[in-house]
Amino acid sequence: VELTSPGSNLYATLGRKCDLAFRGRDDHGIGESVVAYRVNKNAEEKVSFSVPAPGDGSEQAIDWDYRKVLGHLAIGDSVSFVVELTDSYPGKSGPHRVRSAARRMTFLSREDYLKHIAKQKRRLLSRLRAIYREERGVPATLRKLDPSDDVFIQTCQLEAVRQDLMRERLGVLVGRMHDLMEDLAANNITDKSETQTLARLHSELQTVAEKHISSAASALRALAGSSNNASSGGPDPAAAVRMVDNAARELGCLVLQIGFREATEVMARELHAIAETQALLRLGTM
Repeated sequence: VELTSPGSNLYATLGRKCDLAFRGRDDHGIGESVVAYRVNKNAEEKVSFSVPAPGDGSEQAIDWDYRKVLGHLAIGDSVSFVVELTDSYPGKSGPHRVRSAARRMTFLSREDYLKHIAKQKRRLLSRLRAIYREERGVPATLRKLDPSDDVFIQTCQLEAVRQDLMRERLGVLVGRMHDLMEDLAANNITDKSETQTLARLHSELQTVAEKHISSAASALRALAGSSNNASSGGPDPAAAVRMVDNAARELGCLVLQIGFREATEVMARELHAIAETQALLRLGTM
């Protein structure tokens, strides 16, 4: 048996809705099904619920609202939940009893909850900074490539894979941002001052991943598919460099929002990248 919702421990304000769901199956069928819950370190309580399906392993919602039973909760309290199932084994050793992993919900004041959300957002943005640093270094590698080199095609293929991996990593961040927004909504926090920044970051991250990083990967694959002969009329490496450079710049714009130290780093890296581009342009006109 697996408790699928909530998927992890929660920090919440008082009155937060908590949808419980589980997956469970047994060859002999499911017999008794209960939610076992405990407030703080008090004695465990159990409440039975019905399983509408024959226990085929699909996710099923549990029709039970803890708020109707635990109306006395206060800030600082915690409630833990587990799902307990018994099978319908007919033998002398039956029925067998199993339990899911526990989930805990800890109740905070509104102020402490918002501090927790802000901490989670900072962690996500710090991961974004690492992705930006990696992406900013790619154009310098690409500028050194010569289509006539033996390693040209292999390097372009590797860099295309790198872009795909970055897009996946950004997709994870987008998903986590969405989870934070849903958590705010579940806690009845709809103030624009709290939700607008997350919504904007979520949208901008999605755009960078699906537009800029994806375009850079496509351009690098086009290069990899061309001949390693510079005179073959294949795609211009400079176009792919510009796309990767643009993707890095867009990521930098998001990192700027973390704080002063991060903004200083982004400005230094971007100025260095501009200086490198200008030096190559001057070299090309000589």
